[in-house]
Amino acid sequence: MANSVVFLFILEPKTERDELINPYWIEDKDLKRGEVDYLSGPEIQFWKDLLDKYLHPIDENKQEQARIASDLIELRNKSVFFFIMFNALFILIVFLLQLNKGALHVDWPLGVKTNITYIEETSEVCCGLLYKHWTISGYRYSTICSIFS
Repeated sequence: MANSVVFLFILEPKTERDELINPYWIEDKDLKRGEVDYLSGPEIQFWKDLLDKYLHPIDENKQEQARIASDLIELRNKSVFFFIMFNALFILIVFLLQLNKGALHVDWPLGVKTNITYIEETSEVCCGLLYKHWTISGYRYSTICSIFS
């Protein structure tokens, strides 16, 4: 004789739900002890009017969509062009300043606070303590801001 398993499902009748009076989540076992408050009549009407006014499908207008798409492409192209030109101008200015650094030398009036040295063998820039102090302080400030946010 073979063992057979019979499953018996008892279906409860489906209750009609009015989401304003008997929402589905109100029968959740974890929320049973919570306080239930209902919306007033004017507030219900406000939300219905708001949904009717602003929540509707967007009318498809092919010409308007094509115009928006072309405007976005034009904006992208202008932005990329500006970015590339600005970077090229910056590189040109830095290059010209490096070529003429002997003629553009300015004596610092407040005295030497730090020693910046360039080591050619390792292509390393060594800075004095003042620069390191400010960078570490900035890092710590950003860390504290991240923790508090």
